[in-house]
Amino acid sequence: MSFGNIINRDTNKHVVAIARHFSRHPFPGLVDIVPAYSSVTFCYDLYAIQQMIGLDDAVYKWVHQQVMQHLDNIATASMPAPELVEIPVCYDKELNNDLAAISLATGLAEAEIIDVHCNKNYYVYMLGFLPGFAYMGEVAPALELPRKPKPVKVKPGAVAIAGKQTGIYPLDSFGGWHVLGYTPVKMFDQTRAEPCFLNAGQEVKFYPVSIEEYHQFTLDALN
Repeated sequence: MSFGNIINRDTNKHVVAIARHFSRHPFPGLVDIVPAYSSVTFCYDLYAIQQMIGLDDAVYKWVHQQVMQHLDNIATASMPAPELVEIPVCYDKELNNDLAAISLATGLAEAEIIDVHCNKNYYVYMLGFLPGFAYMGEVAPALELPRKPKPVKVKPGAVAIAGKQTGIYPLDSFGGWHVLGYTPVKMFDQTRAEPCFLNAGQEVKFYPVSIEEYHQFTLDALN
C-alpha cells in the first residue's frame, strides 16, 4: 500500500499507525507487516488463506478487503506522542570518523558539527538496509551532504549522515554515509526479546560522551 514516493512525517505517521493497528489486530493469514517511508507491505500466507476462503475466491481480493475495511478506523491523530530515545555518541577521532572531511565539505568547525548534530530530535521513519538500521531525519541543512562516491567499510555503532538523513550502522557493513561518531549502544541484538533497539515512529536525541565514557559503557554492557 503506497502513499507516494515522498519523505514526509505526516505520511509516515499514517503508515506507522496502519502497521501498529494490524500488528495488534492481524487478520487471519497475516504473517508480517513492514512499514517504510510512505508505504506498508503486507506479507500473508497465500496457501492458508486460500484454504480458509475456498478455491473460488481470489486471495489478493480478500486481503485487500480486510485492509480497506479497517482504514477508516485508523486515525493518525490518536497516535501517542513519539517516544524519545536518548543515544550517547562518542565523536572522538580515536574511533576513526569522518569529522575532518565533513568539516572541509561544510565549512563548519568540528565542534560546530557535533553541536548541530546533537541540537535536535530525529524522527525514525523506518528500519531497513540492515537489521536494526534506522533511517532518521531530518538533519540541519548545514549538515546535508551527498553520499560518498564509493562505499567503505563501516563498524557497528557508526552514527552517520547522508542527504537529509542520519542513521546508525548496526553491524559490520559497507556504507556510503559520512561517519560522525560511534555509539556503544547495540542497535541490533538477536538475543533480546525485541532485537531492534529502535522502531519506526520514535524520536532520537543524540548526546556526546567522551572516549572514556564510551569504553566504560561498552564494558558495562559486557558485564
